[in-house]
Amino acid sequence: MQIHIDRQGQQFGPYPLEQVNQYLASGNLLPTDQAWYEGAPGWMPITQVPGVTAPAFAAAHSQMESMAIGALGVGVLALLLGGVTYWAGGVLMIITTVLGVVGLALGIIGIVRIKNGLGDRRGKGLAISGAVISPLAVMLAILLNPGGAEKKGNNGDGNSKSASDKKPIRVSKTSRLKCANNVKQITLALISFAAENKNRLPWQLTPRMMTQHFGEADAMNLGNIFASPLLKAGMQTPKILLSPCDPERKAANVKASEEWQGYSAREGRPMPLDAISYGLCEGADASRPSTILVITRNVSGEDLQGAKFIGDVMSLKANQGQLGRADGSVQLSDDADLAEAVVAHIRDRGGITHRPASTRLMLPNN
Repeated sequence: MQIHIDRQGQQFGPYPLEQVNQYLASGNLLPTDQAWYEGAPGWMPITQVPGVTAPAFAAAHSQMESMAIGALGVGVLALLLGGVTYWAGGVLMIITTVLGVVGLALGIIGIVRIKNGLGDRRGKGLAISGAVISPLAVMLAILLNPGGAEKKGNNGDGNSKSASDKKPIRVSKTSRLKCANNVKQITLALISFAAENKNRLPWQLTPRMMTQHFGEADAMNLGNIFASPLLKAGMQTPKILLSPCDPERKAANVKASEEWQGYSAREGRPMPLDAISYGLCEGADASRPSTILVITRNVSGEDLQGAKFIGDVMSLKANQGQLGRADGSVQLSDDADLAEAVVAHIRDRGGITHRPASTRLMLPNN
């Protein structure tokens, strides 16, 4: 049996019964959604379709509470660990960063799902607290870590020159984790943008929404996207648009940070591309969790199909990169991971459009 879904006039599917039950359990479908299948007398609540297991929603509801509590718990733990990285060193900083990313993800996803009616609203405060505390913990760890590039820029000879002045840059695992954390924050800011705009990402807005956010500016331009008011509010700082693995764009990003308040897509003042280390995929869709949303700019070409991570862009080696998906997940990737992710990206269905997801990229390379 193939089941068609209608949510406030927007139709999805059809999906087989087993997939409908899975989507209900994960929260992608709601008990309030309307359903129709061949032979049915008309549209009906999805829970009235024969074979649909309504108790699956209870599991999602319980999960929502645990995610909110988990966000706060992980955030507090990350904050405690971040406060002692000065004495404990880089290993604890990595642990703190991972916990911070997890806490931020739980908090943001919890907020979005509660807003969509999937969670106990009494848990919203916990989710917000976890989302706020977690990045603060990471920032504290970075500031206190005695091995950080900003705190110690010498090689043991007593001068203040950075290692890049004396030898080729070598990207550490810590830098890649910081880069992945940036990808996570950009991804979640875009997901939050979609949540405020009927699940539409900037390039999927209706003409009326487009005018509201971008005025006459092109919503397919990275500089305009990152200068839209709502997305600026979600990112809070342009510093997350600079990868620690992309030192050649640091000066431009520092200047952009000083002029951050003046950027506005609606007023024709886009974010400068040379201050950005990450690209976006125009085929990403907030309702297609496997679609690729954010990717490091060291990707070959302007299309995901057949793309590889190249070594002559940024300071990452060939076969190294980071990507973020529309479900909020982030992955330290190589070429094999990227190829697998592209297949899942193309195969995902649903969302704003029913055609296969585009693989075209919007990159800041120039």
